[in-house]
Amino acid sequence: MKHFLCALGAILLCTIGCSSDNPVKRDPVTFSFAKKYLVKGQTTQADVVQTFGAPNIITRSTSGGENWTYEKVAMESSGKAGGIGVLGGGIIGGAGLLGGGGSYGGYSEKGSSKTVTLTIYFDDKDVVSDYSVMETHF
Repeated sequence: MKHFLCALGAILLCTIGCSSDNPVKRDPVTFSFAKKYLVKGQTTQADVVQTFGAPNIITRSTSGGENWTYEKVAMESSGKAGGIGVLGGGIIGGAGLLGGGGSYGGYSEKGSSKTVTLTIYFDDKDVVSDYSVMETHF
């Protein structure tokens, strides 16, 4: 029992310590993130790489500029688990130790996916001329 309480205390201490003010890195491929960091006629390709990273697809437009596409797929799931356990203690009988046990468990899961596609259009001077964001949810 003493070891169990020590282990439980260590887990709680780690949980409290690990949930400090560490910033959570957000995925930048969202409409609000694009709206905040992409300024038409001002943001350069170097700025885009620093903010969003390397694109998934690069194509060249007929006007001489490039089009960069970022695509992010996120899977979200939630589950519910439950269980009942019964453990019988030992009974010393004439022939030895008798005991018993039983358990029941169940799990259910719901899932969805989200795809975000960000396309950034650059002019021939490598400056953002336009962008579009498309989100799909399944």
